[in-house]
Amino acid sequence: MLRNSLSFLLFFVMSMATGHAAFATVDAPALDISPDKEWHIIFNADVDTASVTPTSVYVTNGSTPVPVTLTVAGDTVTVTPHIPYTNGQTYTLIVTPDVAGVVNGERLTLNTAIEKPFTITGGYVVGTAMSDGTFALRDTYATFAEADATRTATESIQYDGKFLKIPTGIAATHPSRVTEFFTAPTLLGREQYGGVEKDTELVYVDSTEQAVAVQVAGQTMYMKQQDTTLIPSAWMTGQSYYYVTNGLLWHAVYRPHKGMYDGAYQIGNAPSFLTAGQRYYSTDGVNFVDAQQRFVGESFAYFQYVSPRTPTTYTAAQLNDIIYTQLLQREQSGAAQYQHATTESPLLGLGDTLKDIEAEVDVNALFILALAIHESNYGMSCHAKHYHNLFGLHVTDGNAVCTVPADTTNVKYFETVGDNIRAFISRITDYYINPNAMSDYRYNGAALGNKMIGMNVRYASDPYWGAKTAGHMFRLDQVLGGQDYEAYTLGITTQRAVSVRKMPTVSAERAYQYNIAGSIKRFDRMPLTFSQTVAPNDWHRLVSELANGDDVYTAPDNARIVQTH
Repeated sequence: MLRNSLSFLLFFVMSMATGHAAFATVDAPALDISPDKEWHIIFNADVDTASVTPTSVYVTNGSTPVPVTLTVAGDTVTVTPHIPYTNGQTYTLIVTPDVAGVVNGERLTLNTAIEKPFTITGGYVVGTAMSDGTFALRDTYATFAEADATRTATESIQYDGKFLKIPTGIAATHPSRVTEFFTAPTLLGREQYGGVEKDTELVYVDSTEQAVAVQVAGQTMYMKQQDTTLIPSAWMTGQSYYYVTNGLLWHAVYRPHKGMYDGAYQIGNAPSFLTAGQRYYSTDGVNFVDAQQRFVGESFAYFQYVSPRTPTTYTAAQLNDIIYTQLLQREQSGAAQYQHATTESPLLGLGDTLKDIEAEVDVNALFILALAIHESNYGMSCHAKHYHNLFGLHVTDGNAVCTVPADTTNVKYFETVGDNIRAFISRITDYYINPNAMSDYRYNGAALGNKMIGMNVRYASDPYWGAKTAGHMFRLDQVLGGQDYEAYTLGITTQRAVSVRKMPTVSAERAYQYNIAGSIKRFDRMPLTFSQTVAPNDWHRLVSELANGDDVYTAPDNARIVQTH
């Protein structure tokens, strides 16, 4: 323990008199101060409590005031930080002449102000995060291991003002960049599973000095301490939640660093077990708990997990009609971003192109349209209008500026919107939904998915990209008559190694197999779409993930049917 190692600095004496005050060396810099330092200032007379205010006794870090609690007891003023001081920083304790006391019946003040510089060095602080935003310090230790060994179930560990371990709460990803997550606390490159966008809230599980365990899409994953901000439950000011309105499921996303919610987005119909007027929580959008953390049910958002290899029932003319009506609605909203949408959006008239591509490569036309809407803001983004780039292809951090007129020599420029769509389709069919590319990091199952399975694992850092795109598909489908919704039965694999065969027998040739030796992919949860034609025996008949492929089969024990919403 470090607290008592510097006990000679725990107090200093000040005199209030008509002449010069006797301060000795109280204004000399103090070094090697622990982060939980409490100053006890002892005067030569009882202190007038009313004279001790945040402007008469305070602590600064440079020119920035530091929140402290001031306590007066007789001749002593105690100065306690709300949260531990930061390691390596130099602070100044300031006592002004406004502090007063009574000496021999006479009210006196200090003759001059006193400034006491002190520097913080080392220490893992153990204490309790209080609901009023303060931190009740208990003790300071030289190592994380020592601090963790004495920590109770309700206490936290801080170092340099950063929480390293908390009882319960959330973990926020880095405030300004994508945060990688790993399958093991060793955080090795081969264990890296994906990335989550900046300022994303994740449920906290546990932590070591180097790694933080969190829930990512329903699975325990690990992030680097330096990329993560832990917020104990007592300090939480918001949390992402799901709710039901008019039978529809909405998701309100909280941004911990900003301390505010995004606008809620609609996913689709609500599961039957969710009730309007309640808040529900889920780390994967599939398994839901109520406000008391009681499990209430499992259900998969249909358009988020149906295979893009299934065709839409809608014609090119119907798609053109829905594109125009959606653009008209937004144009009539009066929002500046949708001004002239019905004449300028490159989505106009794309129905024929989308249906042609669907016939050529077996990728659902409504799926492509929903993605284009989501990625290009209904075709009204700068890159969509001026670079014919609906999907942000080649729009990297280093190539993100959209110039007008367009730089036609830039790799992100396409001659036509059709060229852009075909380039996008080539990318996803070569890798993201191609089982023959199963060893490629981009393949994680043929569905929009989430951060554990499907395209969302590697295509987008936004963990809700799959759900948001599915929401667009749902809304388009509902306006068109709801013919695509739940047209197929969905399921997931239940084994780590699942053979998918050309015929419903174990002796039949494999079409493909969910299995790679040593892989960290979740082959035991791959999304499956069951064929509309029933298999002749107990085998599961599936929509093939291969382009222009016939239906395929897997054994009964390899999959289970799931509830959808």
